[in-house]
This record gives sequence, C-alpha cells and structure tokens, in this order.
Amino acid sequence: MTQRTKFKASVYILLLIIALILLFWFNSIMVAKARDYERLADLKVIQGKLTANFFKNNTYELPGCLNNSDLSSCSAGGDINFLGIADPLNSGEFKYIVYNLSESDFQLGFTLETKMGGLNPGGHIYGKEGVIK
Repeated sequence: MTQRTKFKASVYILLLIIALILLFWFNSIMVAKARDYERLADLKVIQGKLTANFFKNNTYELPGCLNNSDLSSCSAGGDINFLGIADPLNSGEFKYIVYNLSESDFQLGFTLETKMGGLNPGGHIYGKEGVIK
C-alpha cells in the first residue's frame, strides 16, 4: 500500500468518525426537542383538566394535591386524574411540580431541555394564562 493510499484511507476514516459524531449529536438534540414538545402538550392537557375542575367546582384547588409536590404523585380523585401525565424523563429537575393551586389560579413548574418557542432551556412556571416566567 502506498503512502498516498494510506493517507486517503486515514482521511476517509476521520471523515466517517466526524460524520458519526455529528449524527449522534443531531439525534440527541432532536430527541430532546421531541421531549420538550411533549412537555408543552402535557401542560395543555393539565390546564384543560384544571380548567374543567374550575368550571365545575369554582376553584383550581384539588384535594390530595399539595403545593410543591410532584404532579404525578397527585391523587386528586373524582373526575380529575393525572395518572399517566408525567414528564418524559420524570427524574431530577425534569418533573411537573405543583407550585400553587388556589381558588383563582394555578402554577406548575416545568423544565425545558432546549430553546423552544421563545423559551430558554431551564425552569419555567406555567399558569392559567400560559407561561409566567
């Protein structure tokens, strides 16, 4: 094998390795974005359930849902059921947290992994009017 052939083979292997690294990096970003889309969709479902409770009982408060608790462990009972609604990762900082359920408002904490829809990665609060901060 000539020196030139060895050099070409080395360059091709290096390009293949770079392409594979970029592919895995791009895939991880797309998976994180998909989880963020799922989080935003979950928040709309949760908002719908809390709004239905408000119209029925004139309050956002739910028995069995404590402030500063994980929404997936919330046992509201009755017509309101949060079973199956959990953050796609549901570990560490990636959970839906009930910050406040009062008679006139609700606040839920959530965390995004990527920048999406004008929201930066990190923690945010969602209320009846949408994202608060």
